[in-house]
Amino acid sequence: MSTPSPLDQARRLRDQGRHREAYACLQQLSWPQVDLEPYLLKGVLERHLGLLSDAQSSLVLALGHPGHHGLACYELGELQRSQGQFDTAATWFLAALRHAPHHPWIHHSLQFTRYGPALLPLVAAEYERHCQAHPGDAMALHLLAELQLRLERKSAALAIARQAARLQLGKREPFLAAAASEPTPPDFVIIGVPKAGTTSLLQWLGQHDQIWSHPRKELHFFNGAWEQGPAWYAAQFPVFTAGSGILRGEATPNYFLHPQTPERIAQTAPQTRLLLLLRDPLQRAISWIEHLRRYEGLQGSTEALLLAELEQLERCPDTIRGLAPPPPGPQALLGSCYDAPLARWQQCPNPLLVLRSEALFNHPTQVLEHCTTFLGLDDQSAQQPLTPHNVNPRPSGPLSDAATQRLRRFLAEHCRCLDAPVSHTAQSS
Repeated sequence: MSTPSPLDQARRLRDQGRHREAYACLQQLSWPQVDLEPYLLKGVLERHLGLLSDAQSSLVLALGHPGHHGLACYELGELQRSQGQFDTAATWFLAALRHAPHHPWIHHSLQFTRYGPALLPLVAAEYERHCQAHPGDAMALHLLAELQLRLERKSAALAIARQAARLQLGKREPFLAAAASEPTPPDFVIIGVPKAGTTSLLQWLGQHDQIWSHPRKELHFFNGAWEQGPAWYAAQFPVFTAGSGILRGEATPNYFLHPQTPERIAQTAPQTRLLLLLRDPLQRAISWIEHLRRYEGLQGSTEALLLAELEQLERCPDTIRGLAPPPPGPQALLGSCYDAPLARWQQCPNPLLVLRSEALFNHPTQVLEHCTTFLGLDDQSAQQPLTPHNVNPRPSGPLSDAATQRLRRFLAEHCRCLDAPVSHTAQSS
């Protein structure tokens, strides 16, 4: 068997998430003599390793490769987003959409890029063009509906949302109800918390034949689009025939902290079942800072950011109880204070299942079986490997022992719920 080339080895290691080793393999190439093809991989690895200037140079070179132009545009967009250059990032993502329309992550990246209002008509126009050329792209239509809503074209947005909800249903398509059927709220919602595995849980549940998971994660209806009314929210979901047994769900992890969401869900979707993932609070806070560093250009050491927020919360404890505005900054510790928001959710009459992230990733099959039982479905073996999604590629540097102890003491006071066993409450049927 022939020895794989350094380029092939680098690709294999990249696919395994071993970015530093993959980059070391690429150093074996004679770069002045190679063609443009490897520069895309080189730029991707440099971006993941934080070598941003080198990544910029490599990806610009990769633009010259005809087969990589669209992917290089996408990676340049991610590079700009990681530096907080959101308008520039959005422009690169739109270029990627034109040249690589089937790339699975372009829509996701545009959805979470906070570009300015001046770009909104341009993004909407590009999505209209894309959806005309690719009318079966459900994710693009879902995003076009959201863009139309932001442009205050609610009637058009509602029609597009209902159209999108009837596309790309896979094995569930034969059970789709008539187009005139009245939409209803989802059967389950993953309510939190950020950086606890909500993306993985939604994706893994969606492998079940009787579960439809929304392709556009984070609808933010209850904490951002409430004024659009329940008809807008229901229109995001397909309607299946009576007796099909197919459940529909979405995941918006920010729902957990929003003080009005429990009451709003009880009012709008009283039968909807709720799933909550709680992660080790300090690890979650660190991961959130890394997420903001990766996608929004957050600056500063992790330890300094956490200790600064700790002092803010200690000066104003009402913030933790939702009685005062959150402090400026990443709000990483605030998102890891579970007791106060969980107490609000436990007053909500909807059935609630509380899970631990560590159990989900250490024993995914067992936790998924727990979830399907809670949802009233038979267990079903995963049809695809249970690969974690949306994982930070670069772990944060360690905190000092003194900072770790101080932060853990603080979080222990506000996460006493973690000492209780996994809860499964079903106040209503």
